[in-house]
Amino acid sequence: MRDFPPITKILLAINVIIFIANQVGALPYTVSYPGIYSIGTFLSHFSHESLWHLASNVIGIVIVSPILEKNLGIKKYVGLILFLWMAQVGILPHVLNAPTLGFSGILMGLFTYLAMYLWWLGKGNPLQRLGRDLLILVGINIALPLMVPQISFIGHAVGALLGLFAISVSEILQRARKN
Repeated sequence: MRDFPPITKILLAINVIIFIANQVGALPYTVSYPGIYSIGTFLSHFSHESLWHLASNVIGIVIVSPILEKNLGIKKYVGLILFLWMAQVGILPHVLNAPTLGFSGILMGLFTYLAMYLWWLGKGNPLQRLGRDLLILVGINIALPLMVPQISFIGHAVGALLGLFAISVSEILQRARKN
């Protein structure tokens, strides 16, 4: 873990600490419920139902976080994470049809942001193909809940849309600065 950049380490630690705190009863089980705002609404994005659930999100963090952290810089990357988290906190209680928890909504936003970032590097750049492949992975993760009802379709889809929104705004601002 010492090779990971600092924000990646913090994300991993938060997810693991909240999981352990939930498992030993030190923290109330943190879930986001439809129509309800509570501390659970905020912490649910770092809470996980099982070790498998935690592990799948940790793997995603390990894949995407160091790349974004290095390419965006710490301030912009923290801003992106905070935007994805707070936007989901604000949106999900209004659109959920069932309780939800886990980092995967934020992760879908991060993967979508990275995929579009790579895609927009332009034709001929070998990383553009990786961007396309990541978009396919995001699509699979959005479709997966249609086959596995315990996974939140809304959480994944909202996360991906927020990632698309964030990269679009970032691209518009970057182009405006150039002109």
